[in-house]
Amino acid sequence: MRTRFAVIMVLGSLLLSLVAGCVAGTTSFQKADVDQGKALVYVFRPESVFARGEMFKLEVNGTKQGMLLNNGYIPVHVDPGEVTVEVFKNSLISKPLLADLTLTAEAGGVYYVKVKPGVAWTVKMFKLDSEQGTEEISSAVLYQTK
Repeated sequence: MRTRFAVIMVLGSLLLSLVAGCVAGTTSFQKADVDQGKALVYVFRPESVFARGEMFKLEVNGTKQGMLLNNGYIPVHVDPGEVTVEVFKNSLISKPLLADLTLTAEAGGVYYVKVKPGVAWTVKMFKLDSEQGTEEISSAVLYQTK
């Protein structure tokens, strides 16, 4: 009986540590400092029931920035000028573009891009003004994988 209990405890501990190792660390929205001579683009995805379990691949100016999760955001420092923001379906076989947006960034500027999933894999992107962007992104979470 005692041996069985010990085995159950060991297996339970292993399972718990395995699950805990897979969980991403999260941080509630925090403003980032704008790098000298750069602009800052916050790309965020508000809480939504559409495509809830799907991650979108985020690219800015053709460079992968990470995976955009439901209710998540990614801050991206960019050079001033034309900035292209794209989100793709997370697929191993192909790279289907879901939505894209181009904006003109100025040094020291802060920009907010909202990625909004809809019905039947429709995804829309919006550039928000500073006031609306600050308000809408406030509940988003920065996901950091370990």
